[in-house]
Amino acid sequence: MGTGAGRGPTARRRPTQADVARRAGVSPSIVSSVLNGRQYGNIRISQSTRERVQAAIRELGYAPNLAARGLAGGANKLLGVFTFQRLFPTSQDDFFYEFLVGIEEEAEETGFNLLLLTAAKDAQGRRSLYPQGTNGMQLADGGVLIGWDERPDEIRRLSEEGFPFVFLGRRDYPGLELSYVAADYAGATADLTGRVLAAGRSPALVDTVGHVEPAPGRLVGYRQAMAQAGRPERVLTVAQTAEAPELSELLEQVRQAQIDTLLVENARLAEVLEEAAGRSGVEILCLGGAPDPEQERGRRGLRIPRRQMGREAVRLLTRLLTEAGSAPLRTTLPCEITY
Repeated sequence: MGTGAGRGPTARRRPTQADVARRAGVSPSIVSSVLNGRQYGNIRISQSTRERVQAAIRELGYAPNLAARGLAGGANKLLGVFTFQRLFPTSQDDFFYEFLVGIEEEAEETGFNLLLLTAAKDAQGRRSLYPQGTNGMQLADGGVLIGWDERPDEIRRLSEEGFPFVFLGRRDYPGLELSYVAADYAGATADLTGRVLAAGRSPALVDTVGHVEPAPGRLVGYRQAMAQAGRPERVLTVAQTAEAPELSELLEQVRQAQIDTLLVENARLAEVLEEAAGRSGVEILCLGGAPDPEQERGRRGLRIPRRQMGREAVRLLTRLLTEAGSAPLRTTLPCEITY
């Protein structure tokens, strides 16, 4: 089942507060009170009434019509940006900064406004696409999803509802055909590893404990290149928050194994390893891009096309909105190799 396309003139009528009130058997003022989380005048709402209203909201798929969606064609020229981690406000040294710049640039050029969804949480305090049981992005025409730790049940529901969305990063869910923009981590890492081997060096990959990529990526590319060269792979793991003492132990293992090049999964770890390695002769190559743009220009390894990915996500989303039956749309962009 695809992600769906734009809402044309034939789309079904969106439910209203009046519809919710009729379904729940209450007045529209009661529905408004429940939606806004406040009491009006002498109205006192029992827990059972609140639950009945919330059940009606879920059943009807109601979302507040705050964005005047009655414009021509039902479109409102709003794109939602939902983040699974806290990304706003951000700065230039944040990993996601360039993604967001690309999204904003392309949205502006195509005449869309952005709706940033940063406070949508469920009862457990987790960021949620359905904070009150309904799709919080329905205020927008479609959405871009950023970050990790998404909830599979919510992604399936969003897809099955036919709401147009694009992931920043590859996602593979059995039975779903999702639209996404990805970076070619596997191909770029295999290429980089091959270049290191061709230079007569001995590379190992450094990953963080418990790190699982949502799709085949850096580890796959490294193993592929080592196998093709007939060389044994060496994968070392450290804690994401590892500091000097633990890294000194890692570098001692590297020295004893006669490894002279480390392909490091993320920029923070690469930076700390560079400091720990000092003048040992061990070369540090970063596979995750540097959080600091100045450092990224001087560091060797991979450069992720983050700004281009943000722009491409908006391009794909606007196609989903205007080209019926176009889902899924997928783009994989090459990483720049600096070695």
